[in-house]
Amino acid sequence: MLERRMRDFEESPEKFVSWEEVKRKLLENRK
Repeated sequence: MLERRMRDFEESPEKFVSWEEVKRKLLENRK
Protein backbone atom coordinates (compact mmCIF):
# COMPACT_ATOMS: atom_id res chain seq x y z
CA MET A 1 0.00 0.00 0.00
CA LEU A 2 2.75 2.45 0.96
CA GLU A 3 4.64 1.86 -2.27
CA ARG A 4 1.48 2.42 -4.31
CA ARG A 5 0.83 5.71 -2.53
CA MET A 6 4.44 6.73 -3.03
CA ARG A 7 4.00 6.15 -6.75
CA ASP A 8 0.77 8.17 -6.72
CA PHE A 9 2.64 10.99 -5.02
CA GLU A 10 5.53 10.84 -7.47
CA GLU A 11 3.21 10.73 -10.47
CA SER A 12 0.80 13.43 -9.26
CA PRO A 13 2.32 15.49 -6.45
CA GLU A 14 -0.26 18.21 -7.07
CA LYS A 15 -2.82 15.88 -5.44
CA PHE A 16 -1.08 16.45 -2.13
CA VAL A 17 -0.77 19.62 -0.13
CA SER A 18 2.70 18.65 1.05
CA TRP A 19 4.89 15.69 1.92
CA GLU A 20 3.94 16.15 5.58
CA GLU A 21 0.29 15.81 4.59
CA VAL A 22 1.09 12.58 2.76
CA LYS A 23 2.91 11.14 5.75
CA ARG A 24 0.07 12.15 8.07
CA LYS A 25 -2.48 10.40 5.87
CA LEU A 26 -0.33 7.30 5.68
CA LEU A 27 -0.02 7.20 9.46
CA GLU A 28 -3.78 7.57 9.82
CA ASN A 29 -4.43 4.78 7.35
CA ARG A 30 -2.01 2.48 9.13
CA LYS A 31 -4.02 2.60 12.38
